[in-house]
This record gives sequence, structure tokens and C-alpha cells, in this order.
Amino acid sequence: MNALTIASKEQFFEQLADAFTDKL
Repeated sequence: MNALTIASKEQFFEQLADAFTDKL
């Protein structure tokens, strides 16, 4: 896995966490 893929995955999970906390 390259750094770009890891960075985009981190950003994806960050957005996922934001959406999850918005629903709480």
C-alpha cells in the first residue's frame, strides 16, 4: 500500500466518524 492510499483511507474514516457522531 502506498502513502496516498493510506492518506485517503484515513480521510475516509475521518468523514465516516464525523457522520457517525452527527447521528448521535
